[in-house]
Amino acid sequence: MSKPTAPLLLPLAAALAALAGGCRREPKDDDPPCPPPQPAFALTVRASDGRPLPADTTLVVSSGWGEESFAMSAPPPSPKAVFCQIASAQLACTLWTHGAALVDVTSAGLAPARVELRADADECGVITRAEELILYPAPAEGEAPLAAGGPPPMSELPLPDFYDPRRVGTLYPPDAAAAAAAASRAGLGPAEGDRRKVALFLVDAQVDFIHPPPVGSLAVPGAVDDTRRTVEFLYRHAGRIGTVVASLDSHVPHQIFYASWWRDEAGRPPAPFTLIHAADVEAGRFRPLREPAWSLAYVRGLAATAKKALCIWPYHTMVGSPGQALDPALFEAVTYHAVARGAEPRFVTKGSVPQTEHYSVFEPEIAYGAAAEARRNDALLDELARHDLVLVAGQAKSHCVLESVRSLLGYLERRPGPRAEVCLLADCTSSVAHPEIDFEAIARAEYDALVARGLRLAASTEAPALLG
Repeated sequence: MSKPTAPLLLPLAAALAALAGGCRREPKDDDPPCPPPQPAFALTVRASDGRPLPADTTLVVSSGWGEESFAMSAPPPSPKAVFCQIASAQLACTLWTHGAALVDVTSAGLAPARVELRADADECGVITRAEELILYPAPAEGEAPLAAGGPPPMSELPLPDFYDPRRVGTLYPPDAAAAAAAASRAGLGPAEGDRRKVALFLVDAQVDFIHPPPVGSLAVPGAVDDTRRTVEFLYRHAGRIGTVVASLDSHVPHQIFYASWWRDEAGRPPAPFTLIHAADVEAGRFRPLREPAWSLAYVRGLAATAKKALCIWPYHTMVGSPGQALDPALFEAVTYHAVARGAEPRFVTKGSVPQTEHYSVFEPEIAYGAAAEARRNDALLDELARHDLVLVAGQAKSHCVLESVRSLLGYLERRPGPRAEVCLLADCTSSVAHPEIDFEAIARAEYDALVARGLRLAASTEAPALLG
């Protein structure tokens, strides 16, 4: 149904503008002219899956003017405040309502939906607000009814068309524009309205840990498949995940766990995966090139606090290098979620303090100096603790994921009040492969102890039970 011609529309619009926005200001000589009267709302109604709206779709608008309907099967010949057009499988309506409006839509095969619209105005009168109402498929018999205007409970969303699972674990420029465009079509509501607060905590899901050599300098066996499952989990359950936090391991050339810091008895840098203990330094088998007093105190401190022995790692996730970035396919998924849910992702860097290791996202192995990164990140811990559920994925299960989970559980145990549930997505993380040490076996024992403290382990395919 097209809008009526200007002679009919403008007198009615002017009257509506006066009522909806209060009186238009009296013009003064130095005031800029007010624009012509505007409708209160520009409303788009569409199906979440892109199907054409059924012919029996009916829209009922209630406002200070009373109630007015628009039926696609029989458009009213003389609308007063509700003017709708059918275009590209959706309904585009301008509502010249008196202030706020309540809109109810019914349609065969789609769940009834309702939205309350609130009007904006300035000294000139009404300001048009753009609004969208998404219609979701009606639940099958026996399923829970939908909340008005909300997506089906526990529904799995389809994977977006631009996503190619074969590209996970490969290096390419991520297509943020395609991700954002797909997210805009997804019809998901804003995360701030979620009753159950769910966070996805991505630990060091970076190129150097995920991509096979020679691209990934510290590739974790199994990480490509872990990441593919993580990406698809985020796409399929974006409507139930409100927050995404992603850590970025970030290193510089001279760090205490790099060969550039040490020399052996023959003056050679230690090989990757070499373990350095306090006794080695005391006996002169390894000599620090930087901060010798601190270096000895550091390895002694690791032993005294039952931390992992100092390991010399291959150079990885160097600041500014491709290896520091998130896997491109995962970055696209994070971007998709951010746009679809109106929720900015939180990126947290760690590991740039040269004098200490930083496996846990939240705290270093041993605190050093006054730098914020060298101390426990209570602000991030508290942010995650305020969720109902924190889902953890990333690399590596035996190191940064393990220590991050340990830190988070410890914080939750000390924090008064309701406790967030922490769940490790066990099929979205893997352990580091060491030539001599079975890190996976060590990690299994560590996680058994954490489960006894309240950690939950689940596969990403158990999402319906997880997200509740």
